[in-house]
Order: sequence, then structure tokens, then C-alpha cells
Amino acid sequence: MASLQHFISYCSLPLRTLCLSSSSRSANSSSFRPRSQQQSVPQGNKVHRKSEGGARELAQYQVVRGMEGQRNACNCCGRRNLLTSFGGVLLSRASNGQDSQAADVDYLNAKEIMEKVHPRRPVWYQELYAQAMNVGMQSYEVEMAGYKKQLFDQLGDNVRSIVEVGVGTGPNLKFYGGRSHIEKVIGVDPNERMARFAERAALDVGLAPSQFEFLHGVAEGLPVADSSMDAAVCTLVMCSVTDVAATLKEVQRVLKPGGMFLFVEHVAAPDGSTLRFWQNLLDPVQQLVADGCHLSRNTLELIEAAGFTSLDIKSMRVKGLSLISPHILGTARTPEA
Repeated sequence: MASLQHFISYCSLPLRTLCLSSSSRSANSSSFRPRSQQQSVPQGNKVHRKSEGGARELAQYQVVRGMEGQRNACNCCGRRNLLTSFGGVLLSRASNGQDSQAADVDYLNAKEIMEKVHPRRPVWYQELYAQAMNVGMQSYEVEMAGYKKQLFDQLGDNVRSIVEVGVGTGPNLKFYGGRSHIEKVIGVDPNERMARFAERAALDVGLAPSQFEFLHGVAEGLPVADSSMDAAVCTLVMCSVTDVAATLKEVQRVLKPGGMFLFVEHVAAPDGSTLRFWQNLLDPVQQLVADGCHLSRNTLELIEAAGFTSLDIKSMRVKGLSLISPHILGTARTPEA
């Protein structure tokens, strides 16, 4: 069995909320403008407006909803309290003068959700984590390259817009480069320090600045408009979000009817197995040292229960990954209109 430090270097992909990621761009934060002091109250998969006077009730509603979903998804998701005693997060992005699929989003709403589920880490921590992910995940990406290629090859010519949740340093961007039909890729991550790595990765694979946009945000409150994206991608994200059910609802919200959801996640080993015993034993440690990553989440069951259609999911064991070797990967779609 690999050492704890060895497998932690694989597990701690942000998002990875979303442990999701970030890069400091506060100088451009003025480009994030909430729409005329308005709030949004979720109702089903739609967004309805509410006056400024209801802001506090909205925030309380979101926290209660998130915690209820969290208790249903995982009994040990109190990890955020171990890691996040820091202040709120400035929602910011670089402005390139281009129209964005996120242009109609209520950013104030997304910012409030982010402050609740992923308060801002110290700059030194974000930078250290981004650097570690940029280097420490290379072996994992080599091991998974074949599996990912088969998965991303399913993005058809009709896919013009993609949101990647927990984009991190951009290891998946190479699967979008060179595809003339892809007009826009939005990468969302709570760690601002990831931005410069992701933007450089985008340029390296041939995505123009107008094609790739990094947005500071979390999976539970994506700063992306309703029914605006052809495809959504999550890789090693569900292990570390605060609320898996809320994340999946957000994926469904931003996808167009019939939109495609692609995912690769490490998951819990079968109940009663020796590996599951060690996952359960070391899960609290993993959450503490790997920015909230869980070793024993039943992500497969949560995806199956989320209301997607046309699920195509493969379970497998990835060689050399020790405690995170059980994986699922696959696709799903939102219902057609």
C-alpha cells in the first residue's frame, strides 16, 4: 500500500470545492457585477428574483438546504469546519471584453453560496495547493489519460459550450483544444490561484483567450446561467464538495435540455472489503490534509438518484492508486424539453 503522502497527492484535486481552485485577480474584480441589488431564490431548477430585503432569508435558506443535502450525502462532511475559519470570498474574474454565457447570472447569489460552503483560504494556502496540484497530479493524469480520452471523445460536434466544475490547473483542457466546434469553455474553481495555471494550459492546447474563461465559484452555486451549456464536466470533484446533491442539481440547472454530463470520480470501495475498512479509518485524516477530500463517498448512488437520463457508468479499479483506486466514469444527460 502506498504511503499516506503518496495517495494524498492524488486525492487532493480541488474543487477540487470545488475543493475547487483559484488565482488572485482582485484587480479585475469590478467586472463581477450583481444585477441591481437583486437576490435569487431557488425553486426547482429555475431562478426567481426576490427583493434585497429577503437577502438574509435567502442565505439562511441556502445554508439549511445545503446542510440537509450534506447529511443525506455523507455523514462526515463537517470537514469544512476543520479547514475554513477564514473570511468571505471576493468573487472575481478577468474581463476580456467578450460576452459570456455567465453574463445573466446573479453573482451576488453565487457569492453568498460560496462564502457559506467554501470560505476563502489564506493566499499562501491557495498558492501552495495550486502549485502542489500542478505538479502532484501529473502521474495520475498519465494513468488516466486513456480512460479520459475515451470519455471526452463522446463530445459531439453539437457541443459548443462546456462548463468544467473544479477545473483546477486545467488538466482536462487538452481534450477540448483543436475542436473547432467548441466555442466556449468555462472553468469554475474556488481556488483563485488555479487560474493562471488553467489559463496557461488553455493557451498551450490552442484555446484562445476568448474561448476559455476562469470563474471563481463553487459547485454548489455555479456562476453560470440557467440552461446555457451544452456539456458539463466533473473530474475528482464530488469527493470534496460540501453537498453532492446540490452540486448535481447545479449541473442540471446550467445544462441545456438534453445536455451531456461527463464525470470521473474516485469512490468508496465495496462494503465489508479491506480497502473500505482503511478508507473509513483514514477518511477524517484525508479530509483534513487534502482540502476536504472524502475517501468513502458513494458518489455512484448519488448520481443515479439525481434524475439524469441515459446514464452510462463504468466502475473500475485504477492500478497504483491505493486508497482511491475505486473509480467510476461515465456520462448522463438532462431530460429533453
